[in-house]
Amino acid sequence: MPKTKGIFEVFVFSASLLLAFFTFNIFSPIIIANAGEDTAQVSVDVGTVISVTTSSDTIVFDVMPSSEGTFMKKSLSANVSTNATDGYELYFSSVDNETDMVSETTDSKIKSDFSGSVTDSTMGKNKWGYSLDSTNFNAIPKNNSAAKIKDLNHLPTSAEKSTAIEIGTKIDATMMSGSYEKTVVFSAVAHETSQRVFGNIYTMQEMTSSICSAETTPSPAATVVTYIHRESTDYIPMRELTDVRDGTKYLVGKYADGNCWMTNSLEIILTTSGELNSETTDLNSKQTYKIDYSTYVFNGSGTGPVFPADGKSRAVNMKSASSIVFYNWYAATAGGNNAEDSICPKGWRLPSSGYNGAKSFGPFLSSYGIEDSATSINAMASATYSPLKLYGFYSTSSRKLAYNGTEGRYWLRGSSGETGYNFYFSNNKRVDNTYRNTLDLSNKAYGFAVTCVAR
Repeated sequence: MPKTKGIFEVFVFSASLLLAFFTFNIFSPIIIANAGEDTAQVSVDVGTVISVTTSSDTIVFDVMPSSEGTFMKKSLSANVSTNATDGYELYFSSVDNETDMVSETTDSKIKSDFSGSVTDSTMGKNKWGYSLDSTNFNAIPKNNSAAKIKDLNHLPTSAEKSTAIEIGTKIDATMMSGSYEKTVVFSAVAHETSQRVFGNIYTMQEMTSSICSAETTPSPAATVVTYIHRESTDYIPMRELTDVRDGTKYLVGKYADGNCWMTNSLEIILTTSGELNSETTDLNSKQTYKIDYSTYVFNGSGTGPVFPADGKSRAVNMKSASSIVFYNWYAATAGGNNAEDSICPKGWRLPSSGYNGAKSFGPFLSSYGIEDSATSINAMASATYSPLKLYGFYSTSSRKLAYNGTEGRYWLRGSSGETGYNFYFSNNKRVDNTYRNTLDLSNKAYGFAVTCVAR
């Protein structure tokens, strides 16, 4: 380029590429399978990829100096490519801890040593800096104190992958003519992918007491659900897990009582030809269990099957009425062993029959301040993620669904003679003219719901 006295050529080299990391890992599939089944859970974990490029390798300023100082600015964009679902951070700095633009032929320097923000009118003479808003300019950061110019906590949109900055300089007539250069650096760092709630498990059968304990216990005031692990108690941790016995998916959560509960009742359809085993079912005193009568599918017309108190295990699927499966006490307890066994998935169990037991509904309701009132009970039952619903129950007298929408009955551990413990949750005053949020003893032949709690 032709040169004349007083004409400056200022070359600002931009974006020496600093690749924070560039990895693409597809880990070997994790196969989780029940040996007695022909199904498998396949999981592929995909590694995080990130790179950064700039809109130009070089910014060139041709500055005609003046006694009052000539200000010029030019734009530069950093473009990030990433699959990081939890976003990334973008940093900007000098390539080293020197921030002056240095002349190629003299000892002169264009400095970037000011503090605070300046504008084109207030920038000192023979200075340079950068701006994120095209108005306010800051000094170029040293490499060991790079400026964070973007921080996203979600999968970036196309627009969010590009960040524009402006480089500005003011030159007066005292500056020696010649070329001045400095390399600057953009660096992009992907946020680590958040750990899922309950860690790296996919099935109900993988739940353990230690996995449940490791998850954050939410505050009773928490109403927002999270599917990624958070340390904050302002979120209710939730995760969908699959029962390997039949492929049914259950949404499970950890609550203010410190326990992990299913948010909907058990739906496994038991048949006389299908045998449950201790590898996948909460069987502790036996290796296998088979129901005495296959689950009856009730379509809503006529009446359902008789549930006599004969010690035989039965279940009914209320397909058209509520899509809920109700089990008699013998079925719920996998043949009638009071405390040892249940048809819950392995790693889960029936709640305790003691109201204030460690794995019972009492502490759960107390932690949320639920009282014996219709308003309080309805609030809990209508909550989307509540483990207690007003499903009603299967009546042995009418052989139909009874009190759906006003009562919920859940089998518990334990029995007394011909009656089994259950939790009675009701917003009506049908019994004793009181609302119910309590334990009860009922005929073992009744068909009640089963909701499981993690061991």
